[in-house]
Amino acid sequence: MVTEHREQLQAEIDEDKARAEELAAMLMRMDREVREVALRSRVWHYRISTRREHQQVADQYVYGGGSENQGVPSDLVLAIEMDLHYRRKQQEESETLAKLEHRVENLEAMLGQVFNRLMALEDRTDPGR
Repeated sequence: MVTEHREQLQAEIDEDKARAEELAAMLMRMDREVREVALRSRVWHYRISTRREHQQVADQYVYGGGSENQGVPSDLVLAIEMDLHYRRKQQEESETLAKLEHRVENLEAMLGQVFNRLMALEDRTDPGR
């Protein structure tokens, strides 16, 4: 009877250890993905900052510094479109990053629960430790 109970506890411990390893692997993959998304977000931020001068010139045309007959040059229109595109991409990456960070927090919480359960099972298996 005691041996069966001990074997059952050991099976639960082994199962929890396997789950903990699986969660740790998932956490490592998520961490790598978070770093990649953060890097892409910084790239979009950099691209936006390099377009600031184009935006300032475009603002002169759009908000009053350019003559009505002059119109907006096509390269400026392209610069504005690129700036908007970069801003959208950065926003998408920021949203993705927030979602990934939330998933990482959930995985860390799950890993903590499995670890606590594992410690409790090991304490029940070997109470004299």
